[in-house]
Amino acid sequence: RRVVAGLERAVQAQRNTGMARLRRAAALAGQKKYAEAEQQGEGGFAILQQVASPASVEVQQALGVLGHIYAGNGKPEKKEEVERTLMRNRQTRPN
Repeated sequence: RRVVAGLERAVQAQRNTGMARLRRAAALAGQKKYAEAEQQGEGGFAILQQVASPASVEVQQALGVLGHIYAGNGKPEKKEEVERTLMRNRQTRPN
């Protein structure tokens, strides 16, 4: 927590900050702390949307993490929305 907080103070909208928040979200989801995981995951995803293309590996990973969190948090509509976005992004990804 302290590392991510320090990173956010130093470089708020950077790729590494977004990825750090997503890793934390995944760890929290693994502990079944879905509400906190959702907050961290959505924040990390928002950062990545600013600094990376929709088809980037990082954004795709973020969507996967969010889908897992939404499923665990009992939000099937949000999970389905994430899955649709993931499929759309994969279709637009260059070969």
